[in-house]
Amino acid sequence: MDTRVTSRRQAILSPGRGLAGIPPCPSKTAWGNAASRSTSCVYFVAHGGIVQGVGFRYFTRRRAHEYSITGWCRNTPDNKVEGEAQGDDEAMAKFFKDVDNGPRHARVVKLDREDRDVVEGEDSFEIRR
Repeated sequence: MDTRVTSRRQAILSPGRGLAGIPPCPSKTAWGNAASRSTSCVYFVAHGGIVQGVGFRYFTRRRAHEYSITGWCRNTPDNKVEGEAQGDDEAMAKFFKDVDNGPRHARVVKLDREDRDVVEGEDSFEIRR
């Protein structure tokens, strides 16, 4: 049986093969990411001049997806945004740097953080109401 890839479409669609017959990258678990990276969970509160009504929660969710962070965020009755974020330490540092800056029209005065226990089985970042 001839196993050569005869077209680009076949290379992309062939099960177990990457582009041009190159095997696909291993998954994070196959690399042993859990053992080589530390995962943390952090509760956060964004205080500010303006953190509500400027798309802050959607900005936070977008950044969480970019950095593969799970958790949640929501507005509070006292005009703050609170949430919980979980991911590897390197991604969390980038995530919190972005959250501290906020979206274009936001003004974050203070970002409080508190370590929490890691939540097992969490697989997304959601906006809560």
